[in-house]
Amino acid sequence: MANYKNIDLDDQLVGMIRHMQIIDDCRAELNDLQTVWDNLTLLGHLSGTGNNMNATRQSFQKLTSSLLNQLVSETLRKTIGEMQSKAQVAIDILVRNLFERTADIGFLATDADIREVLLKANTLKGQYSKEAELKEPLARIAGRFAEYVAKYSVYSDIVLFDTEGEIVLRLNEKVNVKNTEHPLFQAA
Repeated sequence: MANYKNIDLDDQLVGMIRHMQIIDDCRAELNDLQTVWDNLTLLGHLSGTGNNMNATRQSFQKLTSSLLNQLVSETLRKTIGEMQSKAQVAIDILVRNLFERTADIGFLATDADIREVLLKANTLKGQYSKEAELKEPLARIAGRFAEYVAKYSVYSDIVLFDTEGEIVLRLNEKVNVKNTEHPLFQAA
């Protein structure tokens, strides 16, 4: 037991009570009542009835200590429960988001129009006519990518790479990157 502002508390709980304002307020009120009992005990000593009042004062002090220990423990238990619930919701949202994004990638990877554009881009690689021949199909796919970004707030940009890491289409045209050397593409 440790003493916190004239109240005996479990050692593990002393550091937490100062972060629990409502309990510290209860402690202050109970401490005020304890002061009243102290005054009554003093008056009882002066009038000759001190033994009975002293026992009541000590019992009240033990009751106060027990009550505050229970309040702190229960508040801590409820707070931990709330935090666990909120953490679980955050994890569930993250998992659901990752699952949905994986589904998006799977859907886009099997999209016939996107696959056709990638095949055409690979066939025309290094040819001057590549840009002109891909202009219309890339514009259609860019429109679909723009719909994705508008529909799902998790996307700010969508990039379409070929198997060598060259960017075939990027929705955000302000980013001036032509390819990537990420190890993922080297392994492909």
